[in-house]
Amino acid sequence: MMHEAQLQALGKEIWVVDYPFKLFGANFGNKMTVIRFNNDNLLLHSPIPISGELIKQIDALGQVKILMAPNLMHTLFINDWKQHYSEATLVAPKHIKKVHFDLCLEDFTKNRCENFEFPPELHLHFIAGMKGLHEYALFHSTSNTLILTDLAFNIRRVKGIWSNIFFRLYGAYGKFGPTHLIKAIIKNKTQFSQSIDVILSNDFDKIVVSHGDVVTENGKAEFKQAFHSMR
Repeated sequence: MMHEAQLQALGKEIWVVDYPFKLFGANFGNKMTVIRFNNDNLLLHSPIPISGELIKQIDALGQVKILMAPNLMHTLFINDWKQHYSEATLVAPKHIKKVHFDLCLEDFTKNRCENFEFPPELHLHFIAGMKGLHEYALFHSTSNTLILTDLAFNIRRVKGIWSNIFFRLYGAYGKFGPTHLIKAIIKNKTQFSQSIDVILSNDFDKIVVSHGDVVTENGKAEFKQAFHSMR
């Protein structure tokens, strides 16, 4: 039976939509975030598979202006969205493969975008010190929401015995925080710690993760606790 993705309002001008996703036989799940800015313009963060029903829901919110691949891994479906919303600006990390981006995320963080203005209520933070992921955290000030991709999981419940075993071994079950893989790819702890401090300089109450449940309250305290030993 086909899964019909449904947008869920998370706060002012922000929605999330979940979609089933398996990797290594485990039920990771996947989440896309939709943010509205300038009244009727939309940013799609980490797009899930495109469908007619999802397009209908998104078009009812506004006009897609920005498509964002937030790290080197979350790229599977973004080209399909770019094909449908050809006028949207596709932004992605500089070293991404198989994605023909219009602007790279480095340009936003280094103020090199002369002909494109990133929404002022959205703030990008590059998570330095990790090898091979090149992830950007996104902070939405309107809803006090931090949006992460693979930096942290929040898997509280899973379907299937193997998924349960896998996520316990992966260090990602029953809590919000980084997985064993994230801890393993940190190559410069000083740079990573500085990135965590920059994220914590924002005031946020909610945290969206691509894999797992949304942290709906006390997000900043949860984040600080989860990364305390890695700072």
